[in-house]
Amino acid sequence: MPKIAADFLDIAKLNLRDTGLTTLDDRNQPRAVTLAKHMKTALRFISTLAFSAYVYGELAAHVYPFVLLPQVGVHLRVIALTLFAFIHAGASFGWKVGSLMFLTTAFVTWSFEQVGVATGAIYGHYHYSDMLGPKLGAIPILIPLAWFMMIYPSYLVTNLVFDGRMFPESTDVRQILIRALLAAMVMTAWDAVIDPAMSHAGFWVWEHGGSYFGVPRHNFAGWLATTFVVYLVFGFLHRWLKPFVNQRRDCFGLLPILAYAAVALVQVANQNVTPTSIVALFAMGFPVLLALARWSQISAKSIPKEVERVPTSLRRYLSHWGQAISLLRQSSIHEGRKRFFSRSPRAAKTTLC
Repeated sequence: MPKIAADFLDIAKLNLRDTGLTTLDDRNQPRAVTLAKHMKTALRFISTLAFSAYVYGELAAHVYPFVLLPQVGVHLRVIALTLFAFIHAGASFGWKVGSLMFLTTAFVTWSFEQVGVATGAIYGHYHYSDMLGPKLGAIPILIPLAWFMMIYPSYLVTNLVFDGRMFPESTDVRQILIRALLAAMVMTAWDAVIDPAMSHAGFWVWEHGGSYFGVPRHNFAGWLATTFVVYLVFGFLHRWLKPFVNQRRDCFGLLPILAYAAVALVQVANQNVTPTSIVALFAMGFPVLLALARWSQISAKSIPKEVERVPTSLRRYLSHWGQAISLLRQSSIHEGRKRFFSRSPRAAKTTLC
C-alpha cells in the first residue's frame, strides 16, 4: 500500500507539472475556461460577420443596377472573406496549423505569381494594373489574400466530397496526393468563372489574349500547379502536426461551403448573363452540391454537438488521473482478497457457504 500511495503522489505531481496548476482546485481555472469560451464565441461572431459582409458585397455588385444597394468594393470583399477563412481555419484546425496554412498559401502563391509575371512560364504573359492597390514586387499585396480566401473553402468542399467529412483524418500519402489533385481542380473551377470578368474589368491584363474568353488556357494549367503544391503542403502539415480537429456538424462549420456556393450562385444570377454563368453552374455547382449532399449524410449521433478541443496538457492531466484511479481500484481489490484469504480456512469455508 505505501508503494501505491507513492505512485499516486508521483502521478499527481506529473499532473501539476503538465497543466501548470499549483493546486488541484485552482480557482483561476474556471475563470480561464470562461474567458476561453467568450473568446471563442467572439471569434465565431467576427468570422460570421466577415462572411456575411462578403456575401452581401457579392450580391450588391451583381444585382446592380436592378436593385440599388450600397456597394462594397473588391478590396473589402477580399479582406472580409480572407478574415473569415483565417478565423475559421484557426478555430477548426488550431491556430498553429491555421496560421501555417495561411502563411504557406501566401508564400507559395506570391512566389508562383512573381515568377509568372516575370517570365510568363506559369500562367502566360500578363501583368497587374494599379487597381488592386500597393504591390510587393510585381504582385499586389491583395493577391495572396485572394488566393487564401479561395483556397480554404475549396479545400473543405473537396474534403467533404472525397472524405465524407469537413476535416480530413486520413494522412496516408496516397490520399494526400489524390486529395490535393481534386482540390486543385475544384479551386481552378473558381478561377474559370471569375478570371474572364476580372481581366475584362482591368484588374490584370493578358498581353496576348487567349482562347477562353480572352484568357489563355495556359493560365489554368498554372492554377492547377499552384494550388496542387499548396494543398500538398496542407496534407503534409496535417500528417506531421496531427491537429485535433472539431468534426462538429453545425452551421459555422458549413459556412466555407456556403461561401463557395455563393460565388457560384451570384455568377449564375449575373445580370450581364455572360457565358461564364453557364460555366459556374456546372463547374462550381456540381462539387458544391456533392459536398452539401455528403454533409447532410453526416450522422449527428456520431459527432457530439458540443465537442470542445482539449489542450494536450489537459489530455495528459486526465490520462494521469485515470491511471491513478485504476491503481486505487486495483489496490482495493488486492487488499480485499488479502484480508479474505488471511482468515482461517474454517472461517473462509463458513463465509463461502
